[in-house]
Amino acid sequence: MFPYEDYAGDDGIRRFSDIAKNFDFGKRLGRARFPESFIQPYVISIDMDVPDDPEYVLARYDDGNVILMISSILSPDHIHSTNAIVAESLYAPAGSIILPPGHYIFGDAYSDVGQHMLLVDLREDGGAYGSIHAWQRGHDPLGEGDNARGTAYLAPDLRSFLESLTTDKAALL
Repeated sequence: MFPYEDYAGDDGIRRFSDIAKNFDFGKRLGRARFPESFIQPYVISIDMDVPDDPEYVLARYDDGNVILMISSILSPDHIHSTNAIVAESLYAPAGSIILPPGHYIFGDAYSDVGQHMLLVDLREDGGAYGSIHAWQRGHDPLGEGDNARGTAYLAPDLRSFLESLTTDKAALL
């Protein structure tokens, strides 16, 4: 059985707290624990009103600001599969680190320069545990080629991130 295949869609999101404290990200990434500051806003995010207009957030990368259009918050089954796939890049040498260590994908967004992944920092020993970041999806080893940009801090936690979204793209310029 594929891990978390019974945690698909809105029902899977509603039951996320059952698996969030020992989430399996696959053989390359191992297990991690989501903080309460992520779990509750994640679960209630499915019941939030979805605006007719796209939602945007400003990502402040070291090399410049990028306006991101939020595409999706992934269900638990897709959180697992997306992290496992990205960590096993077909383009990088075997065993390469692709994702920023301790950061895990939970959603995606787009800009005029490509796809960006929404990350949660799950480093309990030295990171900004539970903080939300953007990362322009790369296929090369971390710090090289298309994966040299790094991450952009977005918010201290998921609730703050969700509250920061706007449908007024012009307000971010």
